Amino acid sequence: GDTDGNSGSYDHWLVKLDVSGNVVFAKSYGYEGRDEANSLIQTTDGGYFFGGILDFAASGGQGNDGFTSSANHAGGEYWGTKVSSNGTLEFRRYFGGSKDDICHGVEQTADGGFLMAGSSESIDFDISNPKGQYDYWLLKVGTDKEIEWERTYGGAQIDFLYGFTKTRDGNYLLTGDARSSDQDVDDARGVADFFTIKVTPTGNIIWDKTHGGTNFDAARTIFEMNDGKIAVAGSSRSDDLQVASNRGQNDGWITILDSNGNLENAFNVGGSGLDLLYGITQNNLNHVFAVGGTDSEDFDISGHRGSGDVLLIKIK
Repeated sequence: GDTDGNSGSYDHWLVKLDVSGNVVFAKSYGYEGRDEANSLIQTTDGGYFFGGILDFAASGGQGNDGFTSSANHAGGEYWGTKVSSNGTLEFRRYFGGSKDDICHGVEQTADGGFLMAGSSESIDFDISNPKGQYDYWLLKVGTDKEIEWERTYGGAQIDFLYGFTKTRDGNYLLTGDARSSDQDVDDARGVADFFTIKVTPTGNIIWDKTHGGTNFDAARTIFEMNDGKIAVAGSSRSDDLQVASNRGQNDGWITILDSNGNLENAFNVGGSGLDLLYGITQNNLNHVFAVGGTDSEDFDISGHRGSGDVLLIKIK
């Protein structure tokens, strides 16, 4: 593995562009299996750290460069990779248990370590307090590249994390969809809800909130806005409770929360087809933009071009 070519069915692939869009470098990192990168940050030393999945079985136990770990890990593992500013590999570590563990977000901490957030199906090895079929799983990697602490959040059913971000006050936000109705998910509304948690730098819950209707609502991204409010985006099949309407199948759904996680406003956008949101951000004019995909061609969706179009939404 680890050539500039592909080493398996999927590799982690890092591409750096200059301001004109020219490729500065493109490098792949991986082994024989399905290794996927889901989140990338620039680190304080000018390099990069990215998190995703290591296909442990296909790697033959590789990918823990210079570190020892149990040979009984299996399935997919959280996989953190640190590279220099020119993409040179500096270290890698995998974390998880004997089932699937999927990292969707990474952040660097004030002490130079890293937080890795995602979902875990495992109940063993690095996971000390499993709560259900899948849990939100947050772990702190110290400067010695070892786990400093790890925490699970959720209930007895499938709770899957997709969005992770740091807040201006030094805490962290996690979001995804929760199908549980117990333990940390103490205000369930439907089949699945937007489930958002704010935690301290040591993983203690500050608040946790569910939002949605009685059907399936799934958050995919979270962003702290310039005024300290929180934007969460994903999709909804509901047409009741906090979801005003449904135009068909999944609509894109955006919630605006106050700094304590309470719902202030919500927008659903879509047509009679499948409309999904994956990213949300804000510009310096305070306009909020959400991006996703659509196969609708009616109601809110105009300019339909094919079976899977990019959907861009602007909220003033």
